[in-house]
Amino acid sequence: MIKKRWQEEKIKKALHVRRVVMLTGARQCGKTTLAKAVCSDDFEYRTLDNSSHLKLAKTEPEEFIEHDKKTMVIDEVQRAPELILAIKQAVDKNTSCGQFLITGSADIQSLPTVKESLAGRVKNIRLRPFSYGEYLENPPKFLERLYKKNFIRNNGFNKKKVIEIALRGGFPEPLMLQGGEESKDWYRDYIDTLLKKDLKDFANIKRQNALRELVHVAGTYSSNYINKVKLSERLGISRQTTDEYLN
Repeated sequence: MIKKRWQEEKIKKALHVRRVVMLTGARQCGKTTLAKAVCSDDFEYRTLDNSSHLKLAKTEPEEFIEHDKKTMVIDEVQRAPELILAIKQAVDKNTSCGQFLITGSADIQSLPTVKESLAGRVKNIRLRPFSYGEYLENPPKFLERLYKKNFIRNNGFNKKKVIEIALRGGFPEPLMLQGGEESKDWYRDYIDTLLKKDLKDFANIKRQNALRELVHVAGTYSSNYINKVKLSERLGISRQTTDEYLN
């Protein structure tokens, strides 16, 4: 079952006032599903997970972004940084709003391979994994209710239940698995794939073992200040390398 995301309306509104909307977020947090949910008959969708699309995007970026629809959706845009200059030139020539909705697992404008900037042309929207309120399909009005002291009580929650929800996390697939060993296996596979394959799209990682250890250690700093000096000493890597891996 597809659940409505809180960022959906924000994307729709942004497409009415900005030339480019960029949706970023971690792998498997629901970017593709959300991008498709926003699509209508006036949208053309292309993904760079398609090998023929990726080849054309890299070799003929200007041709790739040509479209007759109101909006072109380009999924996994970080795989072809060459598209940024082509998009910049296109939206400078035609300044109408809502021309492109691009998604990526990284902020493509921050990548060292990208020399061009979409500053002033793009609205950046970050998609995170589900919050529990979002998963329950509650409206995003927690702070408003908090200010008014209008709390929603749920007597079925206790400390054990809250810890269980926190450990399950908010990625869509493990949420559907309802916890247990299946969810743990999913997260192990997720980290393995991210470190062994996905990072190669936009980073040159020389010490895979150190990065893997960093992922586990950094998780213990949740909601706490990270002492990079002690972290570097614990991992046996330089402060500069620690900074690069954390960035």
